[in-house]
Amino acid sequence: MTASNSFRPAPREQADDRRSAGPEGPAVAPSLAVPPDRPVSLAVLLDHVRELGGWLGRRRAELEDLDATALRTGSPDSYSDDLVLAMALWQACSDRADELLTARDGGDLERATRLLRGPMDSPDGAGRVPPGPLPPGLHLSLADVCRLSDALATHLRIRLDRDPDARPFAVRLQMLRRSVQRCRELAGDGPSDPAGVEALAARVEELARTGHGDACLAVLRTDLVRAETDLLATAADGPRPAAPADRERASGELDRLGRRFVQVRELVDRCARAVVVAPRPALVDPAALGPVPTDRGGLESFLERLAEVRRVLDRAQRLCSVPLAELAELQELFETCRTAAADRCGDCSQELRTAALLARSALAAEPCDLDTARSQVRHYVELVRSLPNRQEPGHD
Repeated sequence: MTASNSFRPAPREQADDRRSAGPEGPAVAPSLAVPPDRPVSLAVLLDHVRELGGWLGRRRAELEDLDATALRTGSPDSYSDDLVLAMALWQACSDRADELLTARDGGDLERATRLLRGPMDSPDGAGRVPPGPLPPGLHLSLADVCRLSDALATHLRIRLDRDPDARPFAVRLQMLRRSVQRCRELAGDGPSDPAGVEALAARVEELARTGHGDACLAVLRTDLVRAETDLLATAADGPRPAAPADRERASGELDRLGRRFVQVRELVDRCARAVVVAPRPALVDPAALGPVPTDRGGLESFLERLAEVRRVLDRAQRLCSVPLAELAELQELFETCRTAAADRCGDCSQELRTAALLARSALAAEPCDLDTARSQVRHYVELVRSLPNRQEPGHD
């Protein structure tokens, strides 16, 4: 079997970026970072699409080279399973890249965010599992699958002796540091270090300090590949812990929304008591969301729900503020006109006194009929404006 026969055409934005591993080392998966509490911006999406396209092009060239190398060995079948999985991972990432391009072209940032953040075994994170190249049960995001592809490609290069050991020592050391960084990202910010990532990082820095030891470098590279693969397998089997800073931020937002919920609920009640036709917006108590999750995926979903609660409260506040603001404006206008009427002629006519009484009564009613109050105040304002100005004594 050959890799070239198993690949479908790459997304259109990869056409000019199908490079094999250059002097800077093999392709390194882009981070594809997504904000946990809001949709990805168009600028960030464009960067992600560009970086993903470049990585896909380079990874495809690498896999084709590895496949050709495997065919030249004495036992090509022994590499088949790893190559098939590597191709499946590439194809899954390529398919998701096509979907991202479609979402980008349609300006659908919400769907693009789901495609970046959601598991790869569903089309947009909605939980529906379609037929595809990924192994079943691999509940990883696009960024995780890209990193898994990196680890598997490194593993294949080691097996086929295609790792760029002839490169300068500084370049190979940089590759090890990148592998350590990927392991740290996969391990998360939990208190434990089950994969021994920090010990591996210390070995890399010790190697950098001594500046020699190709045998040590090869062993360390193998250990990092094993650690990265184990961490990816752990991520596929279960949730990863959320960063303490992210949990603290979510907890603070939950507390703020809890206090705001009380304020908005009081505003809605006050509006219902103040006006006859009051809006009745639905409210969501953030306490109903439960405690802040401890895993990264759960925390991202929790932050999305908090953002939705914030939007619900914003809408309720806007709806109820409008009639209360109009009532306050009518009351202020009425008092201003009463003062003007007193300055001009006092209660100089029965019609004016009756209009003032009707407007005052409409405004004082609980709840107030805004339509009636608006009509009565406008009538009173028109009468006051038609009054002649009072002349000072001694003037003609």
